Amino acid sequence: MRVPTWSHAHILRTALAAVGVAIVLVGAALLGAVPSGSTAVAPLHADSTPVYPSPIRHVVILYFENAEVGSVLANGSYFAYLADHYAFASQYYSVEHYSLPNYLAATSGITTNQFKVTKTKQIGDLVGNTGRTWGAFLEGMPYPCDPNSSGTYDINHNPFMMYYDVVSNTAKCDSHVVNFTAWNADVAASKLPNYSFVVPNNTDDGHDTNVSVANAWLQTWLPPLVNGSLFSNTVFFLTFDEGTSNLGINGGSGGGHIYMAAVSPYTVGGYNSTTQYDDYDLLTTTEWLLGLGHTGHNDNWTTHPPMEDLFSFPAKKPSGHAPRNAADLALMSPVAAPQRRVG
Repeated sequence: MRVPTWSHAHILRTALAAVGVAIVLVGAALLGAVPSGSTAVAPLHADSTPVYPSPIRHVVILYFENAEVGSVLANGSYFAYLADHYAFASQYYSVEHYSLPNYLAATSGITTNQFKVTKTKQIGDLVGNTGRTWGAFLEGMPYPCDPNSSGTYDINHNPFMMYYDVVSNTAKCDSHVVNFTAWNADVAASKLPNYSFVVPNNTDDGHDTNVSVANAWLQTWLPPLVNGSLFSNTVFFLTFDEGTSNLGINGGSGGGHIYMAAVSPYTVGGYNSTTQYDDYDLLTTTEWLLGLGHTGHNDNWTTHPPMEDLFSFPAKKPSGHAPRNAADLALMSPVAAPQRRVG
């Protein structure tokens, strides 16, 4: 993945926070030596901010399509397995119907069904402003920052193409809004951004197929990550964009009663939360876990509190993350994943 450019002011703020006033003079001298019109560059996966509120360093949000929670649990054995063995929010709801408003709610707190570029603060801004790193990974997208739906890629499943600060900056967009070629390269290098928004293509996410196909894809995709080194400080949030009902949080109207599981060494294994949550709570949970600010749109922590009950943070990190027994090991193993069915 290509690296983003950082402004001189950003580098100077980072220097101030990290090493104090004595180094600022040296930093200022270095900045002054940069030719006019050039930019300083920092690694995309730097993890440079020293203070995190939790042991979680990587938040990965994975969206599937168009199913009520009951259908997911009945037709997706691997989804059901994850709900049973990690933390499950059984009263999780979609904000509105259709895909786009829910993807927007989880990444900025705004909602609209009209695809248009908007100037609003979004999660990538919060992540970048704190020195952390982020990326959106779209499986079916032909090339980075593609603004047009084609094949199995749906622009309505890519909320970052609606954010002005992303699409107005070609270098930023090309380096942050990418496809699975970049994701696979990051995984191979054992490096992930602090925040990853991951969307399978329209076949694998169940949009043009069904829960069974999405389940088979997930059982192939996730186990190598859970059994790898990256899992030790990562959480995977697995959810759907909407269901088939009009149910919403607190008895109101919404986009349906949907699936939400948090898969991490730090989630409470086998825990079933009955607290009512929705996509706005997914946004505030990300803010909480990574120590971010606020977008100012539906991310008030009193109204939409982070899903803290899904997590348990011990004084020391777990020594490992192996499945609990031999039966679990067989189910989690990539070898045990069924062949993908299409149609």
